[in-house]
Amino acid sequence: MGVNLPATDGFRKRAIFLDVDGTLMDHEIVDPYAPEAIAQARANGHLVFVCTGRSFNGLDPAMEVIEFDGMVTSAGAAARVGEVLVHHLPMELSATKRLIDFFTKHHILYILESDDGVYCSEQVRQLFETFWVERIKQHQAELQAMGLPVDTSERDRFSHFLPLEAANLETVNKATFISVNADSYDQAIADLGPEYHFVPGSIPLAGGSSGEIGAAGITKATGIAAILEYLGMDAADAVGIGDSWNDAEMFELCGVAVAMGNAAPELQSLADFTTTKVLQGGIRDAFVRLGII
Repeated sequence: MGVNLPATDGFRKRAIFLDVDGTLMDHEIVDPYAPEAIAQARANGHLVFVCTGRSFNGLDPAMEVIEFDGMVTSAGAAARVGEVLVHHLPMELSATKRLIDFFTKHHILYILESDDGVYCSEQVRQLFETFWVERIKQHQAELQAMGLPVDTSERDRFSHFLPLEAANLETVNKATFISVNADSYDQAIADLGPEYHFVPGSIPLAGGSSGEIGAAGITKATGIAAILEYLGMDAADAVGIGDSWNDAEMFELCGVAVAMGNAAPELQSLADFTTTKVLQGGIRDAFVRLGII
C-alpha cells in the first residue's frame, strides 16, 4: 500500500469502497457530511460503492438519501455494479447446516443472511429492537451536542427480518450470532475450523460474545476484486475506507486504505492514513486529502 496523492498531470479515476457501520453511519445516523461528499466525488468522475458486512436486504433505509454506483454486501459474498449482480458466492448447503447445528447445540441465537432476505427467530428480532432503542438513548447527549437529530422512537427498523423457518438454506451468504457466553466466538473457531471465515462482532451483550461467520476465503476483498474485474480497473486505483476488522482484507487489496478515527488503533496501523471520526466528516476529509473532491 501507499498513499497515492492526486496526480498533477491528469485525472485519475478512483473506485471508492465505503464500509457502512462506523464509517458511513453511526448510532443509526448517516454522517451529515457524507451525502454531499459522495455526490461530489461521483460528479468528479469517480465511482463510489458501499462495502458492508450487511446483506443486500439489510441496509439501513437512512442510506437511501445517497446514490451509489454499486455495492459489496454480506462481507464480500455478493457484489453489484448498478443493478447488475457481478458476483455471488453463497455458502455450501452442508456448511450452512453445520453452522445451524453448532448454534442449536450451544443454544446460541443467530441470523441467516442471504440476498433474498434476513432471517431470524422472534427472540432475535426483539433483542435487536431493544438494543437499538437503548443504544440511541445512551448516545442522545452526544448526538444533541453535535446538532444531530435524536430518534428514540420504537419504530420497526427491523421489518426486513423474516422468520427463520422461511430461509432457503441454499442461498445463505453468512451468519451472525449473539451469545450470552463470553467464549462462544472462540468455541466457534475451535469447533467449526478452517471451513469458515470468522470476524468478531460488535454487538454489545453484557458478559456475552458475538460474531460473523461466512465461507472460508470470502471477504470484502473478494467482492471488491469482482467489481474491479468487471469494470476493468486496477486495485491500485481503489480506495477502501473502514473502521472494523472485516475491513482488514479490503485494506490489503486497495491501493489506498483509510481508517476512520473511531477505528481500533490496531486497525489504524494497517491503513495508509487515518481520517476523522464517522459523524465528524471522516469520509469527506479523506476525499479532500486524496484530491477526490
